[in-house]
Amino acid sequence: MSNLKSAVALSFMLTALHTAQAATIDNTAAWDTSSYLAPFGQPHTATYGQVVKASGNILNSFSFIVDLPDTLKFKAYVFRWDGTKATGSSLFTSADLFDNGSGFNTVMINTGNTAVNLNDSYMLFFSTSAVYGDNSNQTGVFASVSSNSYLDGDFYWLNNTSDTSAWTGQTWEKWVNGDFAFTATFDRVTSAVSAPAGLWLFASALIGLGLRRRFRS
Repeated sequence: MSNLKSAVALSFMLTALHTAQAATIDNTAAWDTSSYLAPFGQPHTATYGQVVKASGNILNSFSFIVDLPDTLKFKAYVFRWDGTKATGSSLFTSADLFDNGSGFNTVMINTGNTAVNLNDSYMLFFSTSAVYGDNSNQTGVFASVSSNSYLDGDFYWLNNTSDTSAWTGQTWEKWVNGDFAFTATFDRVTSAVSAPAGLWLFASALIGLGLRRRFRS
């Protein structure tokens, strides 16, 4: 009976085996604690974003270092990136967000295990566009770093006011001199691993032997 249990356990392991590795992009150490890009909000630039190359196939979170008024409402988004603009539908949309209005701090966005494609480019961004009518004229700033701190993407913006269709319908403006101070955390998950034929034969033999002994007893 113990052989049967071992064989069943082995067969389950062979079908369920998978691996996961965490990969974090983080250029915040390059920030000098004072450089920033502005203005973000209303009536100025409603959308600020950073393009990243996915270092895994699950996006767990991303963050920006910002200094925003505590009354400025915005949302966070993840879209695919086609090289000049966002494309397709939103892969992630947050609830309404507010900063604490007390100076530079990190706003962390939990993206809830958003599925992405390894090595593809994605736009991670904050925008006031979808809640534009809820805000008065107020702006804030995003911490910025030099362009060589992250080589696989750039900082982009849109002066799109309340027009959310501009995200996918308009070429975004690019800042060539640097990036946001940001993080993005991915998991690289490998799905079921095919077991060698010899292991399957061994497991099958153990199961057969266990069943034979069980019926004889």
